[in-house]
Amino acid sequence: MNLSVSSSNPALVPDTNVSFGGSGATRTMTVAGMDKATGTAALTVTVSDGTATGTIVVTYAAGGNGDDTLTGTDGADILFGQNGTDTVNGLGGNDLLCGGRGNDTLGGNDGDDTLGGGQGDDTLTGGGADMFSGGAGTDTAPDFSPDQGDTQDSIP
Repeated sequence: MNLSVSSSNPALVPDTNVSFGGSGATRTMTVAGMDKATGTAALTVTVSDGTATGTIVVTYAAGGNGDDTLTGTDGADILFGQNGTDTVNGLGGNDLLCGGRGNDTLGGNDGDDTLGGGQGDDTLTGGGADMFSGGAGTDTAPDFSPDQGDTQDSIP
C-alpha cells in the first residue's frame, strides 16, 4: 500500500513534514508544522494499492500568541491553539485538539476525539468516545463518561 500527501500550504506544513508509519491497514500519520507559523493547511492524503486509489483531507490549523478561535471541519482535523485563551472546536470527524498555554475551551463535538488542554485552566468537551488529557492547571471535562467510551489521563 502506498501513501502520499500534498499540502495546500507548504509554508505551514511542507509535504516533507508529514510521515507515515505502520503497515497494512494499521497506519499512523505524523505531522509537524513549521515553527512559529500560523494558518490552515489542507493535507490531502492519497492511498493506493496499485489497483484502487482513495483520498482523504485532514485539516491542520495553528493559532498564534493571541486569543484564537479555531474551527475544524466535518472531517478529520488537527488543531493547535498555541498561546492565549483559545477556543478550539473540532466539529465532526475524529480530531486532535490541543489548547497550548492559556485557559482554553476545547470542543470535540461529533467523532472520537483526542483533547489536550496544555497549560492553564481548560474546559474539554467531547462528543463521542474521546480521550481527555488536561495538563498543568485545573481542568474540567463536564461530559466525561466512561459509558460512552471516554478515557482520560489527568482530568479529575
